[in-house]
Amino acid sequence: MKSLHTLLKEYIAKSNYTIYQLAIESSINRTTLQKALSGERPISQENLSKLLPFLGLSVTEKRELDQAFLISQIGEVTYQKHMYLKDLIEGVNLPASDLPTPDRSTAVLPGLQLQQTCPVTGIYPIITTICNLLAAEAAEDSDAYLYTVSDFHNQFFSSLYMQLQAANLNGLRIRHIITFCKVSGNHDEASLLNLKTLSTLFPFAMSAPRGCELYYCYEEITAQKLAGIPYPYYLILPQNVVLLSGDCQNALFLPKESVSYYQQHFDGMLQASMPLLDDIDTASFLSTCISLSSHARYTYTLEAQPCIGSFVDEEMVQRCINKDLDPMQIQILSETLLQQCKNLQRTPDFLSIFSKKGYDDFVENGIIYQIPSDLYHPLSIEDRILLLQRLILANQSGQKRFILAKAEAFRPQMEFFIYDSAILFSHTTPENALAQVCIMKEPHIIQAFKDFLLHTAYYKLIYTVEETTELFRKSISQLTEQLSD
Repeated sequence: MKSLHTLLKEYIAKSNYTIYQLAIESSINRTTLQKALSGERPISQENLSKLLPFLGLSVTEKRELDQAFLISQIGEVTYQKHMYLKDLIEGVNLPASDLPTPDRSTAVLPGLQLQQTCPVTGIYPIITTICNLLAAEAAEDSDAYLYTVSDFHNQFFSSLYMQLQAANLNGLRIRHIITFCKVSGNHDEASLLNLKTLSTLFPFAMSAPRGCELYYCYEEITAQKLAGIPYPYYLILPQNVVLLSGDCQNALFLPKESVSYYQQHFDGMLQASMPLLDDIDTASFLSTCISLSSHARYTYTLEAQPCIGSFVDEEMVQRCINKDLDPMQIQILSETLLQQCKNLQRTPDFLSIFSKKGYDDFVENGIIYQIPSDLYHPLSIEDRILLLQRLILANQSGQKRFILAKAEAFRPQMEFFIYDSAILFSHTTPENALAQVCIMKEPHIIQAFKDFLLHTAYYKLIYTVEETTELFRKSISQLTEQLSD
């Protein structure tokens, strides 16, 4: 990525203006402009805006210049972190260019049995060899399994696991321990590697095939040291161990004698690891949110819907809960919803960014994603209007901010909730009574997500508070018309 001053010099050189003419026409001090073009001092947003009309930039050039200006303001490392997080949130896998070019020249025979150490080169030959070895195990009615310790930094493992699924290896047990670098202080290299791993891992984890158990742990190892190890990762099969290079292009298939040693190491790591995703019911999910938010100084959320739970009251809860439920279930659900509302209301710093689809489902149909459809009746029009009015008051007071994401620029596929001491990732649907949840308490990950949300306006991914508030008002008018019809 070219620096801002380099781009400006190139664009000015292609224009019909000299620096002297530009300074006069744009009313920018010539010395100030010259220092900005030499990289001696940053150019302000105001002066950059004054220059733009004279440069005649294309849409692509303007986008590139905006990107370079943003990097000059927040730094290239922070920008890279934010882009990894944007990909993660939108469920975007890393581009194909990030995956090493596969070598398809190695032919692997079905039913291959490896009795001695065997090197295999190329991503597809490695995957094919693993699939053939596991297929042979399954054919003998043995207990087929695949245990792995590695990070999840490219598409190798998602491709492998989907290929195993396609091979219809019923009963295959997959356990994968994802290793994150333990970050101490401001260690940007390790932090970037962790975020890169997350951006590839979560899109896969949210739709992982059944039987694929994912765990994570932290290791005292930097990305630089990792790059110096020929085979930093391993996979355990019933009859073989696979040592895998960092770029997943080279593998050593070891014979059965090595299995017990690596199995012992894997078992030790598994005891120190945590499940990446847990399936929990609605009450447990709300209880988890209550526990994390009970003493939080700030709560930042990216949700499918605006955080409506901040403004429900007891009467509203009683009106919408399904009366056919068991009385005890009604009581538990009511209490947890109201307790979560109280916690969110007393949080001093609160930000909720939400999607257009989730907002439309709430306004048009009274749907609340946070509660499965069989537990409640859709909110009445009157209650929807009341909640929208409370959202408007919150935005106007500045105590809480509720902001709509721009659908054309930002399409979140997952939700997360950031608190002082933890970040809670979740994935749920209105039809499902269970939510997939992951809790991480690593400070640098919490800070990275918090920082990204606070910079979404810089990337023009969200509307302003005022624009969102105006949307609330229009929705109230439409709902009021429905009442009068």
